[in-house]
Amino acid sequence: MASLSFYAVCPFGLEELLAREIDVAGGERIRPGKGGVSFGGTTVTAMSVCLHSRLASRVLMKVAQSSYWDTRDIYEFAANTPWERWFGPDATIKVSATTQRCPLESIDFAVLRIKDGICDRFRELAGRRPDVERYNPDVRIAAFITYDTCTFYLDLAGEALFKRGWRLTHGEAPLKENLAAGLLMLSGWDPSKPLIDPFCGSGT
Repeated sequence: MASLSFYAVCPFGLEELLAREIDVAGGERIRPGKGGVSFGGTTVTAMSVCLHSRLASRVLMKVAQSSYWDTRDIYEFAANTPWERWFGPDATIKVSATTQRCPLESIDFAVLRIKDGICDRFRELAGRRPDVERYNPDVRIAAFITYDTCTFYLDLAGEALFKRGWRLTHGEAPLKENLAAGLLMLSGWDPSKPLIDPFCGSGT
């Protein structure tokens, strides 16, 4: 299998611990950053991280990267990306964007132009386009836009991974499961000894 590039998102401060989890899962070129860890591997590697990581919030697969000047460039970038390698026109999609020092006046408009580029590509190739689904899409597309670069990712997990909780009901402000796991790992707790938490709230 060809090696692909991925990015695992996690709570701030847990990047080194997540890097260790990814290493155990077989990840390559592991580089902790701020709020996440980039790594290489196969789709099996990424699937293992999605399944076994206690710390990752999301696992994203890098699809393409390009420089840009304005939203017209971002539209062309989206329209020229081979999305058909990963999903078809019958899939429902949702596009979101995260930015860092982005000069664009409207991020919402950039997201709209990315969606337009994707849909126009499928309309040209297949004669029909994917529908947009805001709440439960088949495919989640994440754009990361910096000062002069736009990167497209596919979200491999769908819903955030910390939503894998076992509770049917929860309190008003439960601690996210991956953050709780990270705090427990940072504490140095010995699993062979009892863990007592008198302030456990809803039991995360």
